[in-house]
Amino acid sequence: MRLLLMWRGPGNPGEDLSPERVAARVQQLFSPLFAVPPCVRTRQGRAMSMVFLEAPVPRWNAPFFQEDRHTWALAVDYPLNAQAALADQGTPIGTDAVLPALCRQLEAGPRSLLRTIAPPFGLVWSSQDTGETFVQNDGLGQTQLVEFQNDRLWALTNKIVALKALGISLELERDHWAVRSTLGWFPLDMTGYKRLRFLAPATQLRLDSHGLTRTTHEVLSDWVRPAGLSQDDCLELARCSLINQITAVMPLSGCPSVGLSGGCLDAPRPGVRLLRSSARASRPPRRARRLRTGEDRWPRLERS
Repeated sequence: MRLLLMWRGPGNPGEDLSPERVAARVQQLFSPLFAVPPCVRTRQGRAMSMVFLEAPVPRWNAPFFQEDRHTWALAVDYPLNAQAALADQGTPIGTDAVLPALCRQLEAGPRSLLRTIAPPFGLVWSSQDTGETFVQNDGLGQTQLVEFQNDRLWALTNKIVALKALGISLELERDHWAVRSTLGWFPLDMTGYKRLRFLAPATQLRLDSHGLTRTTHEVLSDWVRPAGLSQDDCLELARCSLINQITAVMPLSGCPSVGLSGGCLDAPRPGVRLLRSSARASRPPRRARRLRTGEDRWPRLERS
């Protein structure tokens, strides 16, 4: 579990918003969930203040926080195929520096990487040289980041309850809940609470001493209707993308698994499991179009 809470501004009069004090409140709020207290990181600069809680994930190998001479970076949700995406961009990088390198590339030009990196992922990074801080979510907005803003305070978190550590009152928005009771989910940027909105998909926030700016780079249309591909090409590309994603995950987890919901199939929901020995032996190309098929070339997927 990772918990991110970022803010800028003085907050309510008399409220102590030092990172250490806020971190203590966050830990108190979430302490019933943890038998072992999570690792706590705090940051404070001209652009923002931040608390990041991280509980270890069993059999997970990749770090959620990395730092080098120029950049510190953290992942709220880890970009599973980041290393392959960087290699496709001409930037091969070792596992010990993936997050800082990826974040600098996203800062320089996010669109091509947003098309390549599979959701969900959520990243925060800051330049050691300029003090500027950035936030980037995935092209679907599948990593849910919630924004709060009033005339004294801006805040961002992936856990709504954490906002209480900043003295923010959580007030229900009745219209949102009426919509949810009809549809079964919150559409658009609705959260169910007043003054809280989900960060739009493919959004990059830039925070510095002067304020906050945001840009969005819509990539969903590229995924839904890729130019110049027939229906058969699209199906083959989807198949190869799944295989490539499985291959990307293998070094990150000591016990990877893959599950498919089944969607609208009339058959019972199928579950699939990856046979690690087959996947380890297989080395599919990162980019595939019109590839020949053959069971010997791919990891073997079995119904369970």
